[in-house]
Amino acid sequence: MTYAAHREFRNSERNEQPIPDLLADITKTSEKLVRQEFELAVAELDVRLNRAKKDLGAAAVAAAGLQGAALCLLAGVILLLAHAMDAWLASLIVGVAVGSVSVALLAKARKDLKPEALAPRGAVRSIKSDVRTLKEATK
Repeated sequence: MTYAAHREFRNSERNEQPIPDLLADITKTSEKLVRQEFELAVAELDVRLNRAKKDLGAAAVAAAGLQGAALCLLAGVILLLAHAMDAWLASLIVGVAVGSVSVALLAKARKDLKPEALAPRGAVRSIKSDVRTLKEATK
């Protein structure tokens, strides 16, 4: 029996793979893992975007109803204040108050809809963990 045949027999006997084969397997497995993590990130992002779309739709419907109610209430407040002051001054005061509140609400909504709020955090954590594991395994 030649040395190569003997070595191959011993390797098959112990179910060991040669180092180049192991490295090829590790590379293929790592590539597959990265692809799966990317697919997970895309799926997570889709879920977050769909949730954001649904929430924005509900907010738009609610805003339309609230706008009608708010206009009625504001007209009542202006009419009430018009008994104590000129109507134009009452309208100005109510307009400034409503505008201030609206600006504050818009600023909060813009902050909540920033891209960072939609990031696939779970997939990013998982990918970072996989990278650490692969680095440790290759040391």
